[in-house]
Amino acid sequence: MPAGALNRTMFVNSRAFRRSFLFRQPRWCVQVVDLVYSVCTLLNAESVDHATPEGFEVDDAPPPSGRWRQHRQGWRILPQDADTDGMVMIRYRQAP
Repeated sequence: MPAGALNRTMFVNSRAFRRSFLFRQPRWCVQVVDLVYSVCTLLNAESVDHATPEGFEVDDAPPPSGRWRQHRQGWRILPQDADTDGMVMIRYRQAP
């Protein structure tokens, strides 16, 4: 199997796991009020290209600290901003 095929499979499986977790987690927890989805990636397909979980809305308030930049429905920190891996964070709150 070519190396590219393995990497693509890992990417697809990783993305599927994240989506599955994000959309099932609120049902596991009965009294979830806030939900933070954070991944160490800058790829939109792995971070922001998904629907808001059922029963939640995006909390677009800026993070309390750090060098976060607004990115679509969430926030992103770039590697050069903090001498670390890139990261994306989306905060959700329970819909009224």
